[in-house]
Amino acid sequence: MRRILTPQEISLIAVFTAMVAVVTSAFALYTPPTVGFFNIGEIAVYLSALVGGPVVGAIAGGLGSAIADVVLGYTHYAPITFVVKGVEGFLAAYLFGLLMRRRRLKERLVLLPPVYAFLVAIGVLGMNGIRLELGGEAAIVVIIPPELVVAIVVIIAYLITLAVITAVGFAGVAALSCAVAGLEMVFGYFIAETLIYGLPAALCEVPINLLQMTVGVCVAVPVADHLRKAGVRLACEESLR
Repeated sequence: MRRILTPQEISLIAVFTAMVAVVTSAFALYTPPTVGFFNIGEIAVYLSALVGGPVVGAIAGGLGSAIADVVLGYTHYAPITFVVKGVEGFLAAYLFGLLMRRRRLKERLVLLPPVYAFLVAIGVLGMNGIRLELGGEAAIVVIIPPELVVAIVVIIAYLITLAVITAVGFAGVAALSCAVAGLEMVFGYFIAETLIYGLPAALCEVPINLLQMTVGVCVAVPVADHLRKAGVRLACEESLR
């Protein structure tokens, strides 16, 4: 039976929790609409996930980021951050491991269920279908239901994902995994800030969080790839063998 936490995971959690807290606190720009701040903590969150695995990514990402909130004086965000960044770290590592172990087409048919579920939810809630009118005076009206539109979008998204996974190696899979996890972070803060501050203020934070995600992916993925090439064994890959 596997231990809840291995000695290696405990060590990595301690190291990466401190790293997440320090990196997040090192560069912070205040954003008045939501009383929040822009930071570069996603770099450390993604590194903890790619190197340490789902457990390390979840604990270090959530706890380290929450500690940074408290240190910087944004205590009101700490509980939200603990959950949102914890899920982000777990999701980045989980998707990375899932995608890295898929080698055959039939195994890829179940890839990224959270992504497609999210697309379906957004599509059903936000679309009223498509209305097409063909012909002149005696027009033929064709109404495509929203469920069918969403299904088409999901299929296209799946094919794009499959193409990316097939065409690229470690860096591409890692970037895709972190980007999907980053979208969870953006969506999570958006929901929380909408409940607290309302829609106008919450929308102001979306581009800021998207920028955080982009910076994190652009820095963390090359660093993790360099560590892998230098001989560092990534827990995500090791746990799947």
